[in-house]
Amino acid sequence: MIVGGGRTAELGRDLQYLSLAKAYGEAAGRLRRCTAPLEAVRLPFFHLFAHAIELSLKAALSFQGKDEEYLMLMGHGLERCCRRAVDGGLRPLDNRDFLPLIDMLDQPHALQAFRYPQPLLQPLPDVDESLCILADLLSVIDAYVSGTGKAPHPGRF
Repeated sequence: MIVGGGRTAELGRDLQYLSLAKAYGEAAGRLRRCTAPLEAVRLPFFHLFAHAIELSLKAALSFQGKDEEYLMLMGHGLERCCRRAVDGGLRPLDNRDFLPLIDMLDQPHALQAFRYPQPLLQPLPDVDESLCILADLLSVIDAYVSGTGKAPHPGRF
């Protein structure tokens, strides 16, 4: 079975989650680079972006031994996934903008405000800065689940 990024299902569940997180991040980056005005694609962008964060944090949780039921019960709460992953041993991202970004996106992502028509009453972060933070996060989690402890040079979406 093929999963995100073209990897096969023989991979550990943590790597499957990480591969899919990278695919969502790549999709968000491609959407950012499309010719449509940013306002026209802002909500779909943040849906892809926030889901990439969620999947990457769940990759860390899976690496820590959490089973599929646990991951599904975590829901879409970014702050909760982040807190549990850090409590389980993930080193927090050394980016002062990461936690405010998680705080800003936690509620709208958990409530699926980027997926369905509903009022969005809070400001959203800058998309280009967000993509840089996501690339850094994916690099840190990649190093964590691969066991190298060293983040490869972060890619940019």
